[in-house]
Amino acid sequence: MKRIGQDELHALQAKADRHPRGRLNLNLHGEPDDPVQRLLIAMNPGSYVRVHQHPDQWEMLMVVRGAFTLLTFDDERRVLTRSRLQAGNDDPDALLLAELPARTWHTLLCDARQSLFLEVKPGPYTPANARHADWAPSEGSTGVTDLLRFFSGCSVGDKAPG
Repeated sequence: MKRIGQDELHALQAKADRHPRGRLNLNLHGEPDDPVQRLLIAMNPGSYVRVHQHPDQWEMLMVVRGAFTLLTFDDERRVLTRSRLQAGNDDPDALLLAELPARTWHTLLCDARQSLFLEVKPGPYTPANARHADWAPSEGSTGVTDLLRFFSGCSVGDKAPG
């Protein structure tokens, strides 16, 4: 039996705080070829998740602690949805859980320090299961700061630079 309590969440967050990407995951599944991938992900503001889609997989995100903004895009880089995901809040507009269908371009922004979410999707894991948007720069490259700035202030219908 796997057991995750506050001590494990704090340890994961402490590691994410020190990680250059500003986030870190704890795999709850045993192997990359498991039929269901389950990850706890600790994330901090400023961490960049490159816009991507899963061509053959749905993906579910559930907030455990903190707050996030989930953005989805069409094939022309236009923002389709902007959703706030937040734990422990009575805000009627905030979600606890979002499930994305396959082929949905998306990114996730962390809005509060010490935030964590649970990600669940079908396995097995292979790098081909994620396709990155060619207009979104890779992590660490020029343009990331400008794109994060766009993400933080964009509205539905806005077109991402690229």
